[in-house]
Amino acid sequence: MKSIVSIILFLITVSGNGLAQQDSVYSIVEVRPFLRSCMRAETDLEREQCSNQRLLTSIYKSIVYPDSALANQTEGTVVAQFVVNNSGFVQDPRIIRDIGDGCGDAVLLVLNKLGEIGPVWRPALMDSIPVNFLFTVPIKFNIPPPPPPPLPYQVIGSDTVYHAFDTPPIFGESIQDLEYFLSENLKAPASYRDSCFCGPMVAQVLIGKNGVIRISEVFDYAGLGFDYQFQLIQLLNSTTGKWKPATFEGNGVNSVYAIRAEFSPKASSCDKVAIDYAGANEKARQGELLFAEGKTDEAIELWSSAIQMFPENAEYRLLRGQALMESGNFDSTVCEDLEIARQKVAISALLEGSYNLICGSRPAQEE
Repeated sequence: MKSIVSIILFLITVSGNGLAQQDSVYSIVEVRPFLRSCMRAETDLEREQCSNQRLLTSIYKSIVYPDSALANQTEGTVVAQFVVNNSGFVQDPRIIRDIGDGCGDAVLLVLNKLGEIGPVWRPALMDSIPVNFLFTVPIKFNIPPPPPPPLPYQVIGSDTVYHAFDTPPIFGESIQDLEYFLSENLKAPASYRDSCFCGPMVAQVLIGKNGVIRISEVFDYAGLGFDYQFQLIQLLNSTTGKWKPATFEGNGVNSVYAIRAEFSPKASSCDKVAIDYAGANEKARQGELLFAEGKTDEAIELWSSAIQMFPENAEYRLLRGQALMESGNFDSTVCEDLEIARQKVAISALLEGSYNLICGSRPAQEE
């Protein structure tokens, strides 16, 4: 298991440090640096506390306990230093105390990635002038206890739902049957037939061991609205009893299935929109293939073209935003993409943590 059970991180300044004087790096300043995403806080102290918490969260989610340290049961505290320079970049990370077995390298890897993100810090101030500032960061490594054997199921409410099974649930005779059923029967609500609205939805469906289905959640990637969601829910409810349930050890079991559906306009007046949407989807699909091959720039270019055609499509936004963040090509586009995505769909906790570090969270009254 490659995770850290606990990271204890305190941001400590070093007073009277020879290194700071030699390299014009301050350890005592009038105003300490803080993350620009914490600028909404009212006081310098609140901004500092906000920054410390977001930095801790980012490190906690990013650091990986090295295999060699796990094998040798290596525990202890790694102490690192880094500089927030007068432009707001993290630079010059180094380890001043290591415990070996790759722990120091694991810390450096995370700090170097922070340096690649961009000028996310508001620099420290001396006499109202931005200056370099030295952080000292102790990070404690504790061996996590061995996890219990994984169960093939989890209990959701009163249901025992399997996530590991011998055969998956099937509508009709094959996956193609469900795709054909949706393409033939999924239509816009009657009052929207000429609207030319289009976009994907993903429904999380619990398929019971008796073939009965229950829809737990619908993610509306294009913001089409309740009427469109209800149209999908009605159509999926009509499939109940037509499913072969998942099986585990020869028995039918409850399972959760993600069903992706596309609303594409059918009216003749919407032919151009339908063609454009099919083209944008193809660009998005090709972008995913290129990204998997390591051709990030080409993938981002295709996703950007799809977004230009359909700017409110959270699926395209999520693809591009995550790729930009992972590649370190940070700019305001990342925050715009991920903000649109998180308004409409659930994003991973790791991505949410990175978003909060770089972009900050909107105030509660705006949610």
